[in-house]
Amino acid sequence: MSLSFLSNFTYCYAQSTLPKSGLSAQLFNLEAATNSTFNYSASLYNSSDVDKNYQLSANLPNGWQIAYKVGGSPVTALNVLAKQTQNLSIEIIPSISAEPGKTAVTVFGVANGDSTKLDLEAVVKGTYGLQLSTPSGKLNQDLTQGATQSITLELKNTGNIALDGIDLSNQLPPNWQAVFDPSKISHLSPGETKQIIVSIQVPDKTLSGDYQATLSAKTPYINSDTVLRLTVKASLLTGWIGIIIIIGSIALVYFLIKKYGRR
Repeated sequence: MSLSFLSNFTYCYAQSTLPKSGLSAQLFNLEAATNSTFNYSASLYNSSDVDKNYQLSANLPNGWQIAYKVGGSPVTALNVLAKQTQNLSIEIIPSISAEPGKTAVTVFGVANGDSTKLDLEAVVKGTYGLQLSTPSGKLNQDLTQGATQSITLELKNTGNIALDGIDLSNQLPPNWQAVFDPSKISHLSPGETKQIIVSIQVPDKTLSGDYQATLSAKTPYINSDTVLRLTVKASLLTGWIGIIIIIGSIALVYFLIKKYGRR
């Protein structure tokens, strides 16, 4: 009799601990900026004895968007085998006008009368914004071949979230060099502006003409690029050497004509 009771107790306990069909997520609450994407890692378990195709949907505030992906590919439904689990990622994009604060989003999975839901929370903390330009907005500059020219840049946090660890980089024509001062911005508060000096060195024998340089400010959350049009002109020394050569050539021709012209 005691063995029978123990057997029944074990059976009931096993039944109560069997997982039920349903959606679950590793993290239910995420925080991000208005112009960022909330990425949730989720899974859907099918506890039934038959395969099921779950249609996915969600209740979203106006202007918000959602996407479901499996292996990086967008899906609108999940085919989950019996007693199996299917992983998926849920990407939620807030409206650009979303106010800072918490927003509840419920995701639904429905298949053959079987339904499950997953309650998520997206915490909007503000907006990232970054602008790299010049104080005057002028984006063209004259340079001299073989010389180094300093250009003043202006970096501004146009969002309402502080930015940390801003790296500066450049894309220049071959053999050109650029040095930033400072080389990195450790912190930039909302609305704050900092000036940066970039010194660009033009190699010797660079042909006169227009060139392009792309200067970038990068953070893990937002980047800003500015493109400068650089006009390279010949140095004064090169110009004087050219004039001297021309004058010398004219003088040589005159001398030859003077000396041999009568013969």
